[in-house]
Amino acid sequence: MKTRGTWYYIDPEGSDANDGFSPDTPLRTFQKIREIVLRPGDRVLLIDDFLANGKALMGLSQLVKDAGAALVGAGVVIEKGFQKGGDRLREQGIRVESLAIVDAMDEEGTITFR
Repeated sequence: MKTRGTWYYIDPEGSDANDGFSPDTPLRTFQKIREIVLRPGDRVLLIDDFLANGKALMGLSQLVKDAGAALVGAGVVIEKGFQKGGDRLREQGIRVESLAIVDAMDEEGTITFR
């Protein structure tokens, strides 16, 4: 028998008073996900503003796996490509989509995008 899972949305612009069930009502903090009871069959999409070393998303992906739920991917606004967090997550098979990837920044304020 196939069961239908629940989608949870987490966004830094969200609120922990929300239910986290839609993009319009995302949770705000990673701590709140610990309070949610994830079940096998649930599907989780993580949204974050910045991705640098990837440790926050790696920790969250482990919480999702430990619950038997499926991490369908991570959406990131800005990925710091000169740090290796995105590469590490992708090497673990996590789909990461970034709106912008910054490959370099210098002291004069020049930013190089991929």
